[in-house]
Amino acid sequence: IGEPEKRTEAILSHLAIIKSNYFIDFKFHHKALFVESKSWPVIIMKWVADSSLKDYITNNLLNPKSLLMLAWRFLEMVKFFHTKNMAHGDLQHGNMFVRQDGTIVLIDYDSMYVQGLDQMSDRVQGAAGYQHPARKKNILSNKKLDYFSELVIYLSLLVYADYPDWWKDYEHTDDLLFSRTDFLNPNGSELFKLLNVSKNPKIKYLTTTLIDFLKLDEIGKLIPLESVLDEYLDEEKIANGIINLF
Repeated sequence: IGEPEKRTEAILSHLAIIKSNYFIDFKFHHKALFVESKSWPVIIMKWVADSSLKDYITNNLLNPKSLLMLAWRFLEMVKFFHTKNMAHGDLQHGNMFVRQDGTIVLIDYDSMYVQGLDQMSDRVQGAAGYQHPARKKNILSNKKLDYFSELVIYLSLLVYADYPDWWKDYEHTDDLLFSRTDFLNPNGSELFKLLNVSKNPKIKYLTTTLIDFLKLDEIGKLIPLESVLDEYLDEEKIANGIINLF
């Protein structure tokens, strides 16, 4: 991952300051393994025995309120990250767990961005079904690394709350809902076509926004999830005549 000791010490220091339950304790050992006289660093992290994101969806598929509550908690989590100028860097189902009380905990901090890592390379660039295609050409770690995957995960949870039958096609895949193929060719994607005619106006709006995101040529032009939702609320108010434009 490039300068693992410097990167990990910066992350440890940042997490010690914010004291967030979204993360778990871990320790970095610079010289832990020795293979043919060469030493290798190791991160030792507490084991998370809670439900993975996919397991949680499976167990709550017929309880849309639980999925919508998880979407809200996910939104609150990423909003918190934004206030701290940080990013996880690899938000995806394998790194996201749900505790019994419904709160979220994340693992795998190799690609995390915190203040002080601005000149660090962005090497661990996440799962393809969660990342903007332009992430591949992103060079430096930065606070916007999660902006695309935030929208992907939030929208996916809303979709499964409305269309639980779709889960059977994705439960055992490497994706949550969208694939890299969808992202590379949104106009030819059957999934995007279905979402674009959803009876849920929020799903339609977020799908349109995701497609707009895919038109951008760099992740630095993306906006955070709460800004996307603020724009949705503004448009909804305008549509309902709540806001007088003049």
